[in-house]
Amino acid sequence: MHHVNPVGTGQCQWHEHDLRRSAEFNAVLLAMAGHDLRQHLQIILSTFGWLSARTPDDIDRTRIARGQHAVMQIAEQLHQLVTALHIHQKSSQLVLVPVRLSSLFSAVHRDV
Repeated sequence: MHHVNPVGTGQCQWHEHDLRRSAEFNAVLLAMAGHDLRQHLQIILSTFGWLSARTPDDIDRTRIARGQHAVMQIAEQLHQLVTALHIHQKSSQLVLVPVRLSSLFSAVHRDV
């Protein structure tokens, strides 16, 4: 005897699998952006600081300052990206379920 799944059950299982994979992907992105990329940006910033302290030429210091500013802009944009990913991850954890409102509306109508 074969067990027959109700219509759409397989689709539901695939959808849940896709949601889990999407959540895992978001978690990996958050980990990379939150730690790995920031760590590299900190190394670049400290290198610029080291170079600036050892550079007597004002023109070179100006270039170094521009480089530092660019890295700080990237760090700020990375922070915004991580924040957006956090918000997306939190919103995708919400479970939406259908609700039958007819009985609620009937009760409200009776009370009015």
